[in-house]
Amino acid sequence: MYKLIIIISLLLIGFGCSSELTFYEILGVSKQASTQEIRQAYKKLAIKLHPDKNSNKTEQDAFLKITEAYETLKDPEKRHKYNLYGSHQAYTRKYDYHSQSEYNNLFMKGLYYDDPYVVTITANSFDNFFTEELHFVNFYSPFCPPCQNLAEHWKKLAEVYAGIVKVGAVNCKYYNSFCYHVKEIHSYPTLYFYTNGRKDTSTQYRGDRTFKSLEEFVLSYLSDIVDVPKWTVVKASRMPTVYVLESSVDKNALLRIAYKLKRVANVCVTNEKVLRSLVKDPNMKAALKYYADTFDIDTTDEQTLLKSIVRNLPGIEQIGKKQFQELRNRLRNDESENAWVLYFSARARDKLAMYQTVAAVPDMRFVEISCDKLSELCSSLQVDKAPAWGIVKPGGAYQRLFSQPSSNLIRICARAYNLHTLSTSDFSKILDGDLSTWVLLVAPFKVQWEQILPAFVEAALELRATGVSFGIMACTLKTDEHCRRVAQNTPVLAVQQRRHLHLFSGDINTQAIVEFFMLIQRFKDLVIDEQTLLEIASDQSRDETWAVGCFPANCGPQCDHFEHQIRLTAKRLSILPYIRVGVLRCGRGRPTSGYCANVRAPTLRVYPHNSVQHYTILLQHLSESLYISEWVVSHGGDYISSLTTDNYFKKTVLDDDVPLSLRKPWVVYFHSPKCSKCYENYPDFAVMAHQLGHVVNFGKVNCITDRPICTEEYIYSYPSVRIYMNKNHQRGYTAVVNVQITDYSRLLHELKPHLGDYNDEIYAAMKKLGAIKDQYHDEL
Repeated sequence: MYKLIIIISLLLIGFGCSSELTFYEILGVSKQASTQEIRQAYKKLAIKLHPDKNSNKTEQDAFLKITEAYETLKDPEKRHKYNLYGSHQAYTRKYDYHSQSEYNNLFMKGLYYDDPYVVTITANSFDNFFTEELHFVNFYSPFCPPCQNLAEHWKKLAEVYAGIVKVGAVNCKYYNSFCYHVKEIHSYPTLYFYTNGRKDTSTQYRGDRTFKSLEEFVLSYLSDIVDVPKWTVVKASRMPTVYVLESSVDKNALLRIAYKLKRVANVCVTNEKVLRSLVKDPNMKAALKYYADTFDIDTTDEQTLLKSIVRNLPGIEQIGKKQFQELRNRLRNDESENAWVLYFSARARDKLAMYQTVAAVPDMRFVEISCDKLSELCSSLQVDKAPAWGIVKPGGAYQRLFSQPSSNLIRICARAYNLHTLSTSDFSKILDGDLSTWVLLVAPFKVQWEQILPAFVEAALELRATGVSFGIMACTLKTDEHCRRVAQNTPVLAVQQRRHLHLFSGDINTQAIVEFFMLIQRFKDLVIDEQTLLEIASDQSRDETWAVGCFPANCGPQCDHFEHQIRLTAKRLSILPYIRVGVLRCGRGRPTSGYCANVRAPTLRVYPHNSVQHYTILLQHLSESLYISEWVVSHGGDYISSLTTDNYFKKTVLDDDVPLSLRKPWVVYFHSPKCSKCYENYPDFAVMAHQLGHVVNFGKVNCITDRPICTEEYIYSYPSVRIYMNKNHQRGYTAVVNVQITDYSRLLHELKPHLGDYNDEIYAAMKKLGAIKDQYHDEL
């Protein structure tokens, strides 16, 4: 561990002169190191320095350096050339790059970063890449010759099938751990086709890596979804029908057109005679028929033909400013009304996406607002560029949709009545504490945030019944100063509660957002001031154990994370009635006194009940609520004894020298510090110790530091709980019983049949506890 710290320090401090370090020194291995040793050394450094975990440019540069060293030394041929010529010759001879910066650029950005049709997918954005319909993903390395050969074919496929297949690419050289461990990609390029996003089983493409073969593969799926029949088999339909003269348009192009018009219009091929019965002009190659109306089309070019069809399709209802105001007032006054979807149009823009969306959500009501005619109304609804989408909901809430929405997103947004898009004035009022509690998504200008929108909307929907409002503040260049009050270079989730802003920290998903809000609501009184902490510390006769997280002024995101973990700890330890949890945020509220002046890092202090002592630890050593909870319980009282080889486990637990009348059974918790389940179950064990500690002895054994005890007791899984019962007046034998531990209620149930008849004191205590229902875990 110390060696790893030294290597990282050398890379960070001396990076400017790191060219003086050899690749072996950079990885911290000898020149005779095996490939396995080189791989292990790189993995340890990469975990610490990966750009996903470090925004500091120096650390990113260090990551590039260790990657360059690893790429060279893991390959026998390149390693040999490096030993002969040094670093530059080793990789330039192999890849013919002109500079280090060119290599770095390709490594970090990949082969497709500037392509308008191929989506560059990251490890964090992979799940959000999938929406609906068809997806094709290329897992590749930018330095792999077959991957480089595929690139132009892949770009052409993405362009030709834009709007049909969502084509993406993952740079597995940069996101190596994600590809190898999460997606189990072991060779490049690996191509996967998804027929309905990540919900369906993917199909690996194993054909030739040429546009022609890739297209044939895609077309095999399209032909299962849509077809282009002859006019003789077209059934009567309420949809418009497109008649195309047979052999005038490429069959693959027709299939693509039919797919894009799926649920919008029927497409069929016809002969000259039938087409002329629809349009008289012999130059016309196609016709669109809708009830009594027929429109002639004179092109065979795929894109022009599609635009001509779309231009002549029947439109949706257009509304003006007065009609919009009436619609919104109606929704404000009648919450039984259904939501309305708004399409903001521009004269010169293709409306294909509008027709596709209307067809995909037939149960929703749509209206069109022309931003050419009603620019002021569009601007008031935060539409500065059309086409765009929005929703007006029951109750009057308005939500702007900032990208082309999926049908699923429209449906859940329409039901999330409590979700609004915020104006700058509303946002300022919320931050100033003038409005009620709000859950906020704040996105500065030019920061990607749409990937977290589905989870945010679903959280709003789940919490709708609580009455809490959700708001989205997506800033433009003109309004960016407002977002910068809360967020900088990343989107931020927060809860504004009166004048207190609580920033979310962690992985963003629906349940995490819901839990974050519920914890803030539940533990409104978690924050204490310096005076309260001083009173706790000076009260040596206190009958409660206090655990207090102390955070320095201007601590930032690190303390936001720890404050959330303290709330989780408070929830976890709520089953222990003798423990209270608090948070001291120095620099908030009253001026800092001498105590806060000494808080320089996030720390945890535990003040045990009836004790002059207190215990302190840096929170970075505990990090998560599981470990914080265990540390608090371990230092918060004397209900559980630590049993070791030094205090003679057998003699303590099975001590024959203790008079029969004074003997108590022991309940022992065998655990390992490497076992997360051990941390999770320990508070339940502590509850039992608190409730029965006056009649039963409770102990714990660390099976790592005191392995001989666990070996002798045949403990091979963690956590394990055993009851040790000595002889006494009512029991003439010694017994050892294994019990299962899941939660407090279950543990009590397991202990009852074994301890209930040991002596009268335990019987009375167990009988009293029998009246306790499963109240502790109702909220966990």
